Amino acid sequence: EKTMKALLVLFAAICLQAQTGVPAYENTSLGVLFIGTDAGNKKTKDQESIAIGYLTGNAMNNATNPAADLFIGNEAGQHCTTCRESTFLGFHAGMSYVGNGTGTEDGINTMIGSQSGAYELGSNNTYVGQKSCMNMANASDSDNVCVGAHAGFGFTSGKQNIFVGRASNFNQNSSVSGTD
Repeated sequence: EKTMKALLVLFAAICLQAQTGVPAYENTSLGVLFIGTDAGNKKTKDQESIAIGYLTGNAMNNATNPAADLFIGNEAGQHCTTCRESTFLGFHAGMSYVGNGTGTEDGINTMIGSQSGAYELGSNNTYVGQKSCMNMANASDSDNVCVGAHAGFGFTSGKQNIFVGRASNFNQNSSVSGTD
């Protein structure tokens, strides 16, 4: 069954490339699929990862463990080198996140929406909505949740915070930490 799925994915990638001219790369032994100009890293040691879109997941190179990353959207997860089990969906989603260098339980970020978490450097965050927590840019950021278009947009760093609703904390240049 696994072999059949791999063959179907390979066939789909070849058909897409043939019909559209969009570059596609698939490696069944690693379980990777990259579609788009400079998507993924063809020299990658990443395993079980998918990158679809221009420069999406371009820096992937997790040599330590299977990464199981999913990046879809132009430049989503572009700078991830040691990401693991991260999901970035949308234009520039998680674009600046690089991972913590260990490649094990690294990051586990979920960023869904155009520019969601675009500059985030921290781990264990969940951002859903266009530009949600877009300006977070600190490696110590962790355990934050932003849900809604522009939710946490003005949020620049912090831990254990929750912003729910459109434009919650939109223009507040802040660095805050929640409590357990």
